[in-house]
Amino acid sequence: GAARPGVGVACWAACVRWPRPVDPLGGLRAATRKPSPARCRRGQVVWLLECLEREELNYLLRSQVPTTLARRARGTEGDPSLRALVAGDLIELATGASKVQHDLRASAVLALGRIGAALPTDLDGDIFEALAKVARESRQPEVRTLALIALGQVGARRSYRMPLDERRVQA
Repeated sequence: GAARPGVGVACWAACVRWPRPVDPLGGLRAATRKPSPARCRRGQVVWLLECLEREELNYLLRSQVPTTLARRARGTEGDPSLRALVAGDLIELATGASKVQHDLRASAVLALGRIGAALPTDLDGDIFEALAKVARESRQPEVRTLALIALGQVGARRSYRMPLDERRVQA
């Protein structure tokens, strides 16, 4: 992890390319045991969220996790709770305390742009508000610019449908 972040980044990329079904019993299983990352998309998301919080991991490696999470959470019509689970952590990283590393904050902002949509839901409203706050208040010009780009992506998306090339990977 710390010595060779490239290997870890390759693992995150492999996670996205390794299609897992959405776990239809995810809510029921969560009450009894943790879902396996090898068996379902919910397990992958839970595992990635745990990795995101591991501060001992190289920051370059951790900064790749939000994008991977966004890819895993998009297109989950069968389990919209995954998108909400991911969005909560990403919003916290994007708008959180100043101790969040620049690369991690920037990655969280871009990931929010991938999972938000111009829909009248509470979650999409929260994503929009978080991105607008970052665009207004961030002290880092690059992060402000990325927040504006993410807002544009959210505003342009009127559904959760993905482009054909991403659907193939997420199946």
